[in-house]
Amino acid sequence: MKKFIYLLCLIPFFGFVSYLQNTISFNSIIKYIVPVLFLIVSFYAFIRTRPKWLIGKLDKIVYFFFFVFTSYLFVDSFRPEVFYIQEFLVGELYALPYLLPLFMLSIILAPSQLRQYFLICKKLLIPGVLVLIFIIANLNFENWLLHVYTYELFLFSFPILFLVKDFWNNKRLDFFLYIVFVLTIFIAGFYGRRSIFGDLILIFVFYQLITLSSKSTSKLSLIFRYSVLGLFIIPVFLIYSSDFTQFSVFKRGLNKAGWEESRGQVLEEFFSDFGSTKDWLIGRGLNGTVKRSIGSSADKGEGRVIENGYLTLVLKGGNVYFLLILYFFLKAFYLGWFQSNNDFTKAFAALLLIHLLGMIGFNIPVFNHRYILLWLSIPICFSVYYRGLTNEQVKQLIIPR
Repeated sequence: MKKFIYLLCLIPFFGFVSYLQNTISFNSIIKYIVPVLFLIVSFYAFIRTRPKWLIGKLDKIVYFFFFVFTSYLFVDSFRPEVFYIQEFLVGELYALPYLLPLFMLSIILAPSQLRQYFLICKKLLIPGVLVLIFIIANLNFENWLLHVYTYELFLFSFPILFLVKDFWNNKRLDFFLYIVFVLTIFIAGFYGRRSIFGDLILIFVFYQLITLSSKSTSKLSLIFRYSVLGLFIIPVFLIYSSDFTQFSVFKRGLNKAGWEESRGQVLEEFFSDFGSTKDWLIGRGLNGTVKRSIGSSADKGEGRVIENGYLTLVLKGGNVYFLLILYFFLKAFYLGWFQSNNDFTKAFAALLLIHLLGMIGFNIPVFNHRYILLWLSIPICFSVYYRGLTNEQVKQLIIPR
């Protein structure tokens, strides 16, 4: 399964190439390589294994309905045309974000695979810092999306790496991760990316919660850490508070009024168009559209996606699909956070809850590394084996030196 880990880490390359293809002209076959290979490897793992992590009868029933309903979505979406195959394989928002979760639920990454994954992520950290410096030196609102895809090429794993960083007990690694955190906060604030900004804040908060609840962290160490953090943050905020408000993220607004200004019309149009019982029960399918007068689909007056993770799931599969996904995410979080003997599964559980909270602002299903990692996190959080490990055992089995 080494190929699976390498392909998982190459998914951001697919996003980067797809973006470039939309801006410059070159051979489009390049962008098919990663998704097709990843789909093949994932399907192979799916047919060879079964989700043994399902620990209760209700879990198995929910998984069965999830399998059946996902199959229904794909049968219902089939269109006998060449473009359907193209869209199926390389559509970031079309088929893969709904098919691959089914495959990921059958995969429990072995400790050796997780070690390999974290080793790759760690090696990409310093190049990622250099990329961030380059982005900051070339900040331009016209290039914000290019900068997002460039960032993801090297720092796709930053959230989970930041959450588990204490396992290394490496000051050099800590330093670079905090540099990435601060620079990313700055870039997200400058470009007004409220969803990214909010996710980063939640990552930091959950890291602190993991640290507070950790059996490996002494109380004296915690007091010292928070004292230093407070002595640093408070003066910086007082000195530069007037400058912070000039960031686009604050100009756009982080309150209810700011959110309604950018999302209000989109949501109003969704609720005015999405009215029947069938819509709310099983959605409109993968090909389903909803009324849109603004955004990328405004010229057609409709779109397949809405900038809200919850409503996008409801649009595709109704409340049935949404509740099935919610079950897996919430139970995995509960088991990984409250029924775990280590901070490792807590980190993966935190990813799941952070995503759920971020779905209010965006966090729609998309074929990218972070969304796939979420679904790989579910079997880890359910796994009795991983939850039973101590922090010391996690260091020995999983964390690369």
